[in-house]
Amino acid sequence: MKIKILLIVMLFSSALFAQQSEKYELTGGMGLAFEHTPAVVDYLNFNFAQSNQLSTAFNSSIEGWLEWNFRYNEKVKLGVEYYYNYFSYSNVNTIGFVYEFGKTIHALNVLAYYVITGRGYEFKLGGGLGPRYGLVKEKIYQTENYDATGFGLTLRGQALTALGGNFYANIGADARYDLIGVASNANKKLINDATGLEVNLSSLAFTVRIGVSYFF
Repeated sequence: MKIKILLIVMLFSSALFAQQSEKYELTGGMGLAFEHTPAVVDYLNFNFAQSNQLSTAFNSSIEGWLEWNFRYNEKVKLGVEYYYNYFSYSNVNTIGFVYEFGKTIHALNVLAYYVITGRGYEFKLGGGLGPRYGLVKEKIYQTENYDATGFGLTLRGQALTALGGNFYANIGADARYDLIGVASNANKKLINDATGLEVNLSSLAFTVRIGVSYFF
């Protein structure tokens, strides 16, 4: 029994030591986002989604991310991240016509966090900003590709708990706003024929993420 208690104490002590002494943190994981993309939703609902309407409030999408932090001081971490977000929609009408729409956002953020570190855990609160690159792939009778660029702001909270050694479970939540321009290609812009408006890729999103962090 004493040996088990000693092993547990050693495990948590080593986790705390790793957090305090290791300067760098590498994190990867997946997430589920709930996005408000009014221009995209109006385009789909008015033109292609008569029998399968999208919510005008929030719709779900998936994402993955890779993040690198370094400890600037005891209470501050700085870092960078890359994430991608993917949303897709398809619909089949009464005569069997298949419509497909896919939207991918590639994003880079420069990050800063306020950090609270304890025995076997860490809390991080902060955010960042950076460029956004959006891609749209649409299949009506043939496939058309569009792209757009923009900028985004992210607010984030993360909670880390020790798994063993230098590995930590990482659970977090984001609130972000991406201001992304009109989707276009060399020949045309993406236009909502029902309203005559150009379709931008701007969005407001709330995201839940889970991943694994490694301190080194």
